[in-house]
Amino acid sequence: MKKNTYYTEIVSELQELHALHPSLSFGQHIASLSYEYGDLWGISDKELAFALCKYRTTLEIDSPHKESDIQDIIKEGMSLDTILEQEEEEY
Repeated sequence: MKKNTYYTEIVSELQELHALHPSLSFGQHIASLSYEYGDLWGISDKELAFALCKYRTTLEIDSPHKESDIQDIIKEGMSLDTILEQEEEEY
């Protein structure tokens, strides 16, 4: 059985980043990491694996949302009082 190392986690994260964001190049991902973490020369494999995971999560959160999703969020936000009142009644 092959042991999962931080090196293989890094490669896996890069493959997932490519699959999720094919329009971004490898260089763009690395440039974004170096912008946030500074000089990557002394970074350990463990730190790099964590940084890539955090970076991927940030990209997922910052990705554009469909207009219908935004409208649903606004609609739910406008009826927040009603939702909270219903939750209070349940308790």
